[in-house]
Amino acid sequence: MNKFSQIPQLEKLLSHPRLVTLANRIGRAHVLVVADAFVSELRTSLKTNQNAEVPTIDACAQCVEERCKPILRSLITPVVNATGVVLHTNLGRSPLAKGVWQEAESIASEYSSVELDLTDGKRGKRFSFLTESLSLLVGSEDALVLNNNAAAVFMILKVLGEGGEVIVSRGQQVQIGGGFRIPEILQAAGCKLLEVGTTNVTTIEDICSAITENTKMVLAVHTSNYRIQGFTDFPDLKHIKAALPAHVILAVDQGSGNVDCQIEEEETVRSIIKDGADIVCFSGDKIFGGPQAGWIVGKKNLVEKISKHQLMRTFRVGRAVAALMQVSIVRFLNGKPSIAKSALLQSPETIFERCQAITEHLKPTFKNAISVIEAPFSLGGGSTPTKTFPSYAIQLQIKNPDSIKNALREQERPIIGIVEHDAIILHLITVAETDDAYIEQSLLNLGKR
Repeated sequence: MNKFSQIPQLEKLLSHPRLVTLANRIGRAHVLVVADAFVSELRTSLKTNQNAEVPTIDACAQCVEERCKPILRSLITPVVNATGVVLHTNLGRSPLAKGVWQEAESIASEYSSVELDLTDGKRGKRFSFLTESLSLLVGSEDALVLNNNAAAVFMILKVLGEGGEVIVSRGQQVQIGGGFRIPEILQAAGCKLLEVGTTNVTTIEDICSAITENTKMVLAVHTSNYRIQGFTDFPDLKHIKAALPAHVILAVDQGSGNVDCQIEEEETVRSIIKDGADIVCFSGDKIFGGPQAGWIVGKKNLVEKISKHQLMRTFRVGRAVAALMQVSIVRFLNGKPSIAKSALLQSPETIFERCQAITEHLKPTFKNAISVIEAPFSLGGGSTPTKTFPSYAIQLQIKNPDSIKNALREQERPIIGIVEHDAIILHLITVAETDDAYIEQSLLNLGKR
């Protein structure tokens, strides 16, 4: 028999149930590329060795499926965050609160009144409920939503600072993830940077002595994922505002989106506005807990000027983000906590009890290698980088803990833990209680290997 005829036709191979299921997950085009390469290799192998066995179509489908695993693993996939970092940048920062997606679904997926005023039937202001509600929430005159906080910083500088001088403390000329550098962003926005103070100390006198007739703005920047500690000083915003001449804008990159949490190192947006900031920007997907977005709030004339700039169309959000943000804001207005605030309000004793329950069930498998330990958690996402909060975690002390860490990551729903002091650590503060049984079963399966 001609062995070449035994090689499955590409179309028949793609119709195999394994590959049909796979195509539904990653797209038929991806499976086609891999399957085509596999069939070509079979033909080449037979030309080299005509005595080689041709695998069955089931075996061929299994091989193609295996080769597609790297593509499958590159999908954005739900994971169990057991790292103890609430706003984990690599894991999408803040999850949306339960029910937000479902409430926003019809708004985002059907025709909706994006720019239609339902009162008079005329074209309306884009997302007016969002901006009015956010203004109410933080006590500002007006608000504007963009696609992220980096865009918000850039637009503030571009519209309000271009062609003039912008004063920034040396200790706040930061770089955040992805190479976003304040000095370079100022340059891209057409602003001239005036450095004042030293790395650790900036005074009112430093700021005032740098002001000229060309100065358009003083920019205070959230230092994101680092803090200078020890002998440091930076003047209060209300003192800066009181010292500035009328033509100089006080702008603040608040960054973390803290609206109502009383956290050391993280002023609320409302308090910053109350202290006299003319314009403030922050992230919508960090402590605030909404979808990825950036907010600009402050004086009405300044916000309107930014909203009318030609570049705003480049940075504005779409309907899906706006729908999720709308539901998130209504939750806030009704006093419901964000994911970050919920973590801060969580009782350490409750976390201990959850850890203890899992540990007790796994003792027969792991003996004394498994235990509950005190393990503080952090907010993450560029907020409170030096502050942690009390909690507990599960500790598994075994040889080569990285092997367990990797095995947990390779679960059908990946479990992301950390390795510290030659042990795998699983923080439950960042794990939904409904996932406790999944973690327990996954560890049990690994322990039986």
